[in-house]
Amino acid sequence: MQWTEIALNILFTMVFMWLIAWTLFAWGFGVTNFKQKHGRFLGFIGFSFWYFLLAAHVVAIVVLWVSVVSIYWPIAMLIVSHVSFGLVFGRNVSTR
Repeated sequence: MQWTEIALNILFTMVFMWLIAWTLFAWGFGVTNFKQKHGRFLGFIGFSFWYFLLAAHVVAIVVLWVSVVSIYWPIAMLIVSHVSFGLVFGRNVSTR
């Protein structure tokens, strides 16, 4: 690995860690509010997707450092996942 590739990997790792924090806090509040509003079964589905989204960030970090595929695929998949999760489950991210 060249130093530029290592620097980019470190940068993207920090971005993915920030996104994990966003997923934990903002989407966590959103899915909790979704569960309170829509019931246990739909809340369970929301929390399942939330855990999947958390795991996808860890997988993206591993893929980044192992260089299995281009970095654009994990980034694109995480963007699509965040947008779809936010539209369905995370609309109300208040702490009430």
